[in-house]
Amino acid sequence: RSSKELEIILNYDSENPPVLSETNEKMHLSRLKLAIRYKQKKFVSHAHCQQLLASLWYEGLPGFRRRHSVIKMLITTLVGLLFPVLSVAYLMLPRSSIGRIMRQPFIKFICHSISYVFFLILLFVVSLRIDFGKLLSGIEEETNEKRGPPPNPVEIAIMFYVAGFIWAEIKQLYQEGLHQYMV
Repeated sequence: RSSKELEIILNYDSENPPVLSETNEKMHLSRLKLAIRYKQKKFVSHAHCQQLLASLWYEGLPGFRRRHSVIKMLITTLVGLLFPVLSVAYLMLPRSSIGRIMRQPFIKFICHSISYVFFLILLFVVSLRIDFGKLLSGIEEETNEKRGPPPNPVEIAIMFYVAGFIWAEIKQLYQEGLHQYMV
């Protein structure tokens, strides 16, 4: 089978008849999602399906899979280190070449992974919170503060991360529907 036939088969949706066009539309992979829902492991694990999924995963990175492991690690590390810069560039210019690169599945995966690792590092830093003022003075003063100290910059960053995680879950709930989200 050709890759075009494979795309047609995996994207076929009986509810929405296909529109024949040569534009680069986003693949919805309706048949593949249906096969996953009905646990059709042979269909999903077939070499043709896996080849299409791999080509979608590494889209925008031609030849990445054939490169040496060290080069792959360097590229992944470089993307991870440039994640903050790439994210700001994507927010400022989402339709630029950097924006198109940031929308590639593999790059999104690297950026989300690095972001989550950074979130875990922030949590670790907050958990090691030591009040150096009390240690240096050696005197414990009883305070009548009922609210505690205001949040520091690390705690504020964690609040933004948590708000972002909640927003992502709400978005997913809206896109999938309550039943599919809960399953």
